[in-house]
Amino acid sequence: MNGNLPRLMRMAGLVALPLGLAACSALIPAGTSRPSDAPREALASPPDQWQAPAPGAPGVAAPAASDRLAAWWARWNDPVLDEWIAAAQSASPTVSVARARLAQAEVARANASASFLPAVDGSASGQRGAQYPLPLSTIVQGGVQARWELDLFGTLRTQADAAEARVGAAQAQWHDARVSVAAEVAQQWTSLRACAELLRNAEADSASRGESARLSAIATRAGFVASAADALAQAAAAQGRARVAQQAGQCDAIVKGLAALTALPESQIREKWRAVAVDRPSIAMFSVANPIAALPAETLEQRPDLAAAARAVEAARADVEQAERAHYPRLSLSGQLGLGRARVAGNDLNLTTWLIGPLSLSVPIFDGGRRRAAEQGARAAYEDAVLAYAAAVRRAVREVEDALVQLQSTARRSQEAELVARQMAAHVAALQDKQRAGLASGLEVQEARRNALGAEAAWIALQLERSTAWVQLYRATGGGWGEAPRVLVSS
Repeated sequence: MNGNLPRLMRMAGLVALPLGLAACSALIPAGTSRPSDAPREALASPPDQWQAPAPGAPGVAAPAASDRLAAWWARWNDPVLDEWIAAAQSASPTVSVARARLAQAEVARANASASFLPAVDGSASGQRGAQYPLPLSTIVQGGVQARWELDLFGTLRTQADAAEARVGAAQAQWHDARVSVAAEVAQQWTSLRACAELLRNAEADSASRGESARLSAIATRAGFVASAADALAQAAAAQGRARVAQQAGQCDAIVKGLAALTALPESQIREKWRAVAVDRPSIAMFSVANPIAALPAETLEQRPDLAAAARAVEAARADVEQAERAHYPRLSLSGQLGLGRARVAGNDLNLTTWLIGPLSLSVPIFDGGRRRAAEQGARAAYEDAVLAYAAAVRRAVREVEDALVQLQSTARRSQEAELVARQMAAHVAALQDKQRAGLASGLEVQEARRNALGAEAAWIALQLERSTAWVQLYRATGGGWGEAPRVLVSS
């Protein structure tokens, strides 16, 4: 017994060493695994308030915080738009790629989570035969083998944190792709409906020019108008017909773009377009009380692209921590259990075995600088992620400000453009009264009608510009994608 004492003490020391390391690692609180010398995080600071004034939406109640912009399309009361948005999101390769990346990130997260648990494999075998000088025998065996790495210094934990952050980033990118597709469909649809109005306007203008050309030709033959003036009238009529052809071509191009975007047959797009082309397009304004008038930090928290950038920073920081912990020892435990039975010459033999161990400790000593290089690369990637996030915040602020400025500009011009169109129409009505009284010519009436049509075309284009600004604001504020992500902004 005394002779075995030194050997037992040495074995106890080998067992106690990894247990002591595990005890030391247990003193490190969870959630405080940030590297002591990790790069300082550069927090992006949005401005305290928007520089451009928020647009007004009279009579529109502020939506609940959970809704925000998510139900904006429904408030358009346009089932065609809803149908085409759903079709475009299903057909979009951008959304499909984002969905695939999300699935891949979820697989990586599952693998990282499984690293905390033992890996258990089973095996079974059977054989029958004879080998001289042994008699005929039958051997049946089965067993399980287990391996488990103990997370002494949080290596596995940081790996799981990085995987979790990448899942959040992939999910946010998927939402961002869906929001982008919805905004693009809405923009194309409002452009198509405005194009229909502009086409009707161009046709009316062409008809007026044609009528002026007809009256000018009659007056020229009667000697009341010079041939030079008649040539100008005929040229103007040709210009009117060319404008109609050009406007029709623009509408056809938008239809083909929607067909490509939604993957729907072009004939179906045209059928739905003709069914609603008689209606003037309308835009549902969302309340500026929530979220546009809120602080920029609160508004920007809705953007999925910023959420993805923030998750990328978290993942890169976890990668730095994981690279640091690659310099630490790693402890693993294995074991196995085998059940077997053999029958030799009519005798049954029990072949059951079990084994716990070895408890192995791996200590990095020399790797030629590979771990240090990996750590430096992780730190560089982390700094790049921080800079990318700060740039994304600046880009988001600019996009919101641009949309607000555009809305303010179109709001100021809309009243004046509407007034011009109304007064021009009143002028045409007055000239028609004078014509019936014999105090104005048909050429004067047609010229006034064309001026009124020009004012109407300007007003239609302005309404399209304003609807585009609303869609841009919807996109810039995150599109109500339904999550309040943790964005790295300073308080």
